[in-house]
This record gives sequence, C-alpha cells and structure tokens, in this order.
Amino acid sequence: MRLTSFPPFAATACLLVALLTGCEFDSETLQPPPAPDPETALSAPEPSTQAVDAERVQPAKMINASARSLEQRLSDASTEARVVQALAKQDDLRLFDFQATVRSGRLTLSGDVNTTDQHRLIDRVLARTRGLRAVTNRVTVAGRSAEAARGMIAEADSEEASKGAYYTVRSGDTLWKIARSHRASVERIKNLNEIRGSSLQPGQRIRVR
Repeated sequence: MRLTSFPPFAATACLLVALLTGCEFDSETLQPPPAPDPETALSAPEPSTQAVDAERVQPAKMINASARSLEQRLSDASTEARVVQALAKQDDLRLFDFQATVRSGRLTLSGDVNTTDQHRLIDRVLARTRGLRAVTNRVTVAGRSAEAARGMIAEADSEEASKGAYYTVRSGDTLWKIARSHRASVERIKNLNEIRGSSLQPGQRIRVR
C-alpha cells in the first residue's frame, strides 16, 4: 500500500510496520516538510496595515505644507502692496514705477529715480514699512547705481571746490542772503573776498566757495 506524509516519529513507526508486513512505500512521502528559505523570509513584504497607514499619513503632511505655503504667499503679497502704497504717498516718488518683490518677508525693490535725495527717501520709507524682515534696494539713479551716482556728485563737488564758485551780486543782495543760498558762512565769504565791511555793490563778482 502507499502511505501518506506523517510527522517524523509517525514515519518511523510506519517504516517498521511496512518492513514487518512487506508493504511498499514511497520514501519521499516520509520526508518532513521543507524549512522556509531565509532569504525569502527576509524579503517578505511588511503587513498591509503599515502600507495603508503610510498612505493615510502622507497626504495629510502634504496638505499642511501647502497650506503654510499659501499663507506665506498671501502675507508676501500683502507686504508688496503696502510697500508700493507707502512709496506712492510721497510727492517726490509717486511719479516713478517701482517693482516690489517679497519672499518670506524679504523685499527686493527695483526702479529708477532722478536724484540721490529721492533714493535716500526710499530708504526712509522702507524703514517705516511694517512686515519687512530685510530690504534689498536696487533702485537706480538716472540709470546708474546709487553708489555710482553719489560718487559722481562727490567728485563734482570736490572739483567745484577746487576751482572755486563765484556769484555776481544783484541789487538787494546782502552777505547773509548770499551765504545762506550757497550754504556758506558770512565770515567765510568775507575771508575769501577780503571784504572788510558788509557793503556790496551790484555787479560785483565774489567767491562763495
């Protein structure tokens, strides 16, 4: 007769019975079941519940990140509007077109103005604008960088000072009036022109610097 698979101790008993009775048997049926392959066991997938949990958690994280990003973009857009409005309220700046870009509270301002005084006014306005963490002022002066424009003005003032500046006296002028209009002192003008008194004559050419 043909025997089915049994546990090891049962297989031994069956073997003895078969030998005593002369029955035929298949040796393969008496072999114990094979042991699991270690490599196969290590590569077995994790329980499906963990994969389901990961799928549930990941979208929640992505939604939170998107919400924070949207909130920051709205805040930056509001700050850009405040910057443009603050500049437009200044009489000396409202005619110029400025481009304000804010990223996480950091402003980059571009545009072009006519004078260095207007450029300094921009800096003062931005210093009073709330919501700015940092400011990069890239506004140019007559097409040049602010640093280059200030350098040219300083060079021109130095050249004028070296050559001297002169003024032709008009009717009604006084030393005090001339000194005030040329940002000088009365004593300075008197010393430059060796004036002893305070009287001036119309048509008289005097040095003011």
